[in-house]
Amino acid sequence: FKILPRKSRLEQVQDMLIKALDMLDNNQIQKSKQLYVKIKEKYNQLDIEDKKDVYDDILLLYTEIVSVKRD
Repeated sequence: FKILPRKSRLEQVQDMLIKALDMLDNNQIQKSKQLYVKIKEKYNQLDIEDKKDVYDDILLLYTEIVSVKRD
């Protein structure tokens, strides 16, 4: 029995981003929006270097959500 190391905040944000994009692909727009809000909260807790790593991905998710809403 081994305790798995906790994921870093950055890894959590990355996992959430993948999940949110999958939700959009499966037309679960509302769930994706809710997860986006949680992603932003976690993003705000990241340090500058980690923020740089995921900023583009978060922007992509936001753009995808906004474009779905217009259709």
